[in-house]
Amino acid sequence: SKISPSHWMIIGIILLLIEVITGTTYALWVAVSALIVGLLSYFLPFDLVAQLLVFSLASGGSLYLSHKYLRPFLLRASEKNTLNDKQAALRGEKVFALQDFELGSGSVKYADSQWRARVNGNVDVKKGDTLIVTDLKNTTLIVEKISKKA
Repeated sequence: SKISPSHWMIIGIILLLIEVITGTTYALWVAVSALIVGLLSYFLPFDLVAQLLVFSLASGGSLYLSHKYLRPFLLRASEKNTLNDKQAALRGEKVFALQDFELGSGSVKYADSQWRARVNGNVDVKKGDTLIVTDLKNTTLIVEKISKKA
């Protein structure tokens, strides 16, 4: 007795759907293993024991390899994420002066909000000037002028 190749493909697709919902990558490797067994079963006469053995080895091996090699790579990539680092997220962003700056201070528009801003040096900033964020000190953006009116 054996499981038909179509059944393995359906199992693989269901597991892929579970992966899309959960996003863990664990179901992904088991799904790929089911799809591999399904494809191999089309061409090779596997009995049930051989199918389950190939499925188990493929699932276990791919889970182990992804945990050992892929997971550290993904963790390193996520360290570069600036989601919870407002200072890093704002650095390099363009903002627009909402008023003429007085004594190096004024307000700017970033996205849909207004921020206090300070420009370094003796730079004349006029309403509408485009600025770039270089730093964030408390709730004040430190900016540099990059052009005349936007």
